[in-house]
Amino acid sequence: MTEASVHTEQRDITGRLATSVGLTRIVFGAAFVVAPRQTAGPWVGAGVETAGARLLTRSMGVRDLLLGVGLLRSLSAHDNPAASQWLAYGSAAGLVDAAATAVAFRDLPRTGRAFLAFIVGALVVDGLLARKLSNH
Repeated sequence: MTEASVHTEQRDITGRLATSVGLTRIVFGAAFVVAPRQTAGPWVGAGVETAGARLLTRSMGVRDLLLGVGLLRSLSAHDNPAASQWLAYGSAAGLVDAAATAVAFRDLPRTGRAFLAFIVGALVVDGLLARKLSNH
């Protein structure tokens, strides 16, 4: 395998991973908008029954939808700098979600506490892919 083919393969893998991130954002975002009780309940627990919690869940869903669509549009246009920015925005959103989850950690159900690991993992992946795409 030549150095050029390795570079091409790495770029393809990075693109596929970034596409997966975008699709995941869209799926989670749509689920938060359409079914806030069911999707946020495991994260926040009984508090999801309030109108305010559902409003915030839907707002977060719209945010994730926009992050996913922006990322996928940039990737389909082969605009790596823009895709990198969308991933960085996603990482920043994940940081905010992780901080909010950490602050409420003791009051969350066990599943909500476990969700913190998912959030941190996603923000790290977003950040690493953003960096990788900015170098392509």
